[in-house]
Amino acid sequence: MIESGSIAIVGAAESTNIGVVPNVSSTGLAIDAAANALADAGLRASDIDGFTCGYFPVADMSSQLGIYPSWADNTV
Repeated sequence: MIESGSIAIVGAAESTNIGVVPNVSSTGLAIDAAANALADAGLRASDIDGFTCGYFPVADMSSQLGIYPSWADNTV
């Protein structure tokens, strides 16, 4: 658990498929990018205690990634 008051962005990535991907939704591409960012950071889903994702449904994204955060937000 990260100490109160400290936040870190430790991984960044894009989806594996770039360009026109006819059989994948935008949410699916975002989930793929998030999974790649976890891998880039060397983290497991269980290491994440907070989750925010802007325009995408936070409950769908976090559960499909296996992330069950103590807080989540969809504020844009």
